[in-house]
Amino acid sequence: MLTNEKGVFAPRYYKNFKCVADKCRHSCCVDWEILIDEQTLKKYKKIKNVNKTVVKREDGYCFELDEKGRCPHLNENGLCNIITLYGEDFLTEICKNHPRFYNQVGDGVIEIGLGIVCEEACRLVLRSENPLLLEKIDEPFFETDFREDLNGFNPLVERERVFLIIAEEKSFREKLAKLKTEFNIPSLYTLNQWLDRLLTLEILDEEWKNTLKNAKKTTLAPKTNSNFEKYYERLLTYFCYRHLSAAKDGENFRARLGFSILAVEIIGYIFKNSTEQTFENLIEIARSFSAEIEYSEDNTFELIFEFERHL
Repeated sequence: MLTNEKGVFAPRYYKNFKCVADKCRHSCCVDWEILIDEQTLKKYKKIKNVNKTVVKREDGYCFELDEKGRCPHLNENGLCNIITLYGEDFLTEICKNHPRFYNQVGDGVIEIGLGIVCEEACRLVLRSENPLLLEKIDEPFFETDFREDLNGFNPLVERERVFLIIAEEKSFREKLAKLKTEFNIPSLYTLNQWLDRLLTLEILDEEWKNTLKNAKKTTLAPKTNSNFEKYYERLLTYFCYRHLSAAKDGENFRARLGFSILAVEIIGYIFKNSTEQTFENLIEIARSFSAEIEYSEDNTFELIFEFERHL
């Protein structure tokens, strides 16, 4: 999307997102210590049964998780007691916004998206349309970090080139090959070697380590399952939409594109070698990748830098 119009823009599927709450298999209220912003903390200090669950950590205040890693306000039905008792206005900013992400991509222009770490968001992304269509939405605008001077480099112009290639009438493999050629993306390792690299990164859930090790057991050459090509394309569009606009120069853009392509190749490789070839299992694999890699700034940086240092 290239526009001179100011405002907040989001993919068309964005407005269809709704938290499935107790139906979610991977609640964002489990195993995540969520920081509480100052304004919400002031509200909690006035509510005794909420305030007593707040603890101070090195990086700020958060709720103390129970022995099972659950937020103390997550009830037995998988619902948030803070919402049911006090309303959504009493949620922390992170809880209100999750799984949304925000990128300021121009002077007075913000793009919003849904992170696939949330299974329902991932479901919407995989069922979305190609090419990616953005629309202006009625959301409050707020300033984020925006780099105006990029020495003439415009990541949105380059990203538009990427989207045009993804939209071409070619097989997914042909599109990947063209992207790698057009943007001179180096082929650093085999997918099995990339799995070894992922095993050296910080791992949040032991199940992810098992997933990577199981995928490594195969000796099959990576192939694209034609029945799932449309889903791989939508995942690639998602990663490019989320990560390419943050590029600070041409090399960083290419590295971020390499990361985006790698993300889909890894997800597809794990899926191809899994025993359950279903839409829901693809969602689970994509969600796990996002949780382990995309939602770890260190892990994302490591993989982007892996490409950048070879450019």
